[in-house]
Amino acid sequence: MFRYTLVINLVLLCCIIHTICDAQNMSQGFYIVLNQKKCTNNVPSLNKKEHWCLSERVFIGVDEFEVLPGIHYDSVYLEKFIALKLTPTGFNKWKTIIISLPDTKLALVIANKVAGTFSNNYGEEPHIIVPLRGSFNSKEIDWIYEQLQKESVTKEKRNNTRPFD
Repeated sequence: MFRYTLVINLVLLCCIIHTICDAQNMSQGFYIVLNQKKCTNNVPSLNKKEHWCLSERVFIGVDEFEVLPGIHYDSVYLEKFIALKLTPTGFNKWKTIIISLPDTKLALVIANKVAGTFSNNYGEEPHIIVPLRGSFNSKEIDWIYEQLQKESVTKEKRNNTRPFD
């Protein structure tokens, strides 16, 4: 009886710790922006001037998109940008939310901060490439690219690990 109670208590403790850690360390990816007054998942933006109420679970995870190589510059609009390419699964989710809920915003979360938000322009077709734009001298775009590159290396290591080699 004592062992049984101890095991249950340990399981409950692990669940509580896991829940607390998950709330503090969000998975990187796209989350749905919620319009709620009482928010259980309030996430700051990179500049910490804004806070976004986000869904508890990631909608499109890091395994469902990849960052394309390089930071690109647009001399006409004086912008720089990076591009994310959605996997077929990620694109289907993106397309579904745009078509089914056209007023929904998505937020890209990196390192527990909202790195950017994306809203659907009415009637716009979803694309497999998602650009993240900033001003020509944006340090945020550089930081986002660097963080996504780190995640890309981690993801590659995860995918190349074989348990019994």
